[in-house]
Amino acid sequence: MDQEAAFKSGAISPVATVREAWELIKPRYPLFVGLIFIQFVIWLLASFVPFIGSVLSNIAASCLTCGYFMVVFALIRSEKIQIGMIFEGFSRFVPVVVFMLLQMIPLMIAVSIAIAMGLVSEELAANAGSEMTPEQLQEIVSKIGAPMILMYVLGWLVSMVVKALLYFAVPLVADRNVAARPAIAYSFAAFRKNIGGVVGLMVLQALLGIAGALFFGIGLILVAPVIYSAEALAYVRVFGLSSGIAEAGE
Repeated sequence: MDQEAAFKSGAISPVATVREAWELIKPRYPLFVGLIFIQFVIWLLASFVPFIGSVLSNIAASCLTCGYFMVVFALIRSEKIQIGMIFEGFSRFVPVVVFMLLQMIPLMIAVSIAIAMGLVSEELAANAGSEMTPEQLQEIVSKIGAPMILMYVLGWLVSMVVKALLYFAVPLVADRNVAARPAIAYSFAAFRKNIGGVVGLMVLQALLGIAGALFFGIGLILVAPVIYSAEALAYVRVFGLSSGIAEAGE
């Protein structure tokens, strides 16, 4: 199927999308806050698992986000929704985890390099011992410190680019059960035709998240329903619901 025919171009107005997302969930707002709270609790519990907590928590959060989108889509279709529907995202486990890894790997690589650089710096300082003056030690730290920060920033930027390119991938899987590869291809193509709207909406989502986090973190749970619902609505504006996309295996 022609990717160009599968979605609309220039279909996202960031401010209008956020406003419409609030109007959509407002009558059921407590339920959507409950969905976010469940996601937060499961993410928190998974993060305490030894050794694999970070990866496990991100997998759980990604699957629950997919489930959240499924709830929003059901609401748009005027279908019955309930809080347990968020766990249906785990039925899309494989493609969702693929998307998560694609976003995490650049940052993980950058962090690993930065940590290695820090260890090298410590080793050099330890080996030098008393032979080096404090000024020389400071020079080593400053020379390695700047590249370390640069690696962190670079990893974060690459992860954000990947997130933007995959902006529609999880909603596609949630709505149409599309396999990972075609979902990535459709998301890439749709992003290119809606780059201004997607980037603008991502910036607005980030600002809402920052505003929510300022209220001792609790505010983040209160604004997260709007943030996620706006992402789901952006997908609907571009792709529509449940039509025009090949399902998994095609």
